[in-house]
Amino acid sequence: MPERTIELGSYHAMLGCVVAGIGIAMLPKSVLSTFPESRRLAVQKLPPGENRFDIVLIWRRGAGSAKIEALRELLDGGRRKQRPARTNNEIGG
Repeated sequence: MPERTIELGSYHAMLGCVVAGIGIAMLPKSVLSTFPESRRLAVQKLPPGENRFDIVLIWRRGAGSAKIEALRELLDGGRRKQRPARTNNEIGG
């Protein structure tokens, strides 16, 4: 278990922390090509079965946008038709 967890708002912020020696990060390998200091990082592949995870999107009620909807569709692989966002009761809140 990690001693401490830090939540950051961007992949580049995550990678900056890794370069600074603060910890490790899990992110898409494609992000490395856009990070100027990528030569200073070591990359480890996770074993099958440990290299997939669910992404949970959370935003303030009524603050949806076309960009959020586009991201939802992208993450869903285009399989989803317009579905209403779930309410707090539906996600256990």
